[in-house]
Amino acid sequence: MDFVGCCKVCVSNAEFVKQFNRITGNHLGERRNPIEIAIDQACGYDPDKSLMQAFCTFVFEYVWVPMTAQCGTEME
Repeated sequence: MDFVGCCKVCVSNAEFVKQFNRITGNHLGERRNPIEIAIDQACGYDPDKSLMQAFCTFVFEYVWVPMTAQCGTEME
């Protein structure tokens, strides 16, 4: 698995995303009311798209690095 695949697995896991939001205070993938959606669209803002860099950084630091370190240790 490469890093992109790892991010895809993480973002498709609802519990992982929920805990990411809890830890970071973000709202990735959460439902918004129609007024919030209309305001965001008028401003050209997509909160999910805007948070993907932060999400990928989180996955890298807390999933990818430990996972690859563990795989390296197990191979020795």
